[in-house]
Amino acid sequence: MNHRHDPSCLTFRLLAWGDLSHMHGWLNTPHVMEWWGKAGTTLEAVAAKYTPRLAGKHATKAFVILYEDVAIGYIQVTSQVRLGGVSGAG
Repeated sequence: MNHRHDPSCLTFRLLAWGDLSHMHGWLNTPHVMEWWGKAGTTLEAVAAKYTPRLAGKHATKAFVILYEDVAIGYIQVTSQVRLGGVSGAG
């Protein structure tokens, strides 16, 4: 079996309302709960957390990672704000 993956098949799309149930399931899997050191969460809590991002009212932009059009993960990007003359650039 070939375990190499074609990076050209990797894409991203903005998180959508229809993804919230998938996020809920993912956040309640044992390996994710262990990684974050948290107990499971409710669908209502997931909706409360991600609704501002979906509505464009949060600095964090949420994306679904796709491989060959199959959702395989989640990634987010947060705008850096310059504070006290310090930025993320080195």
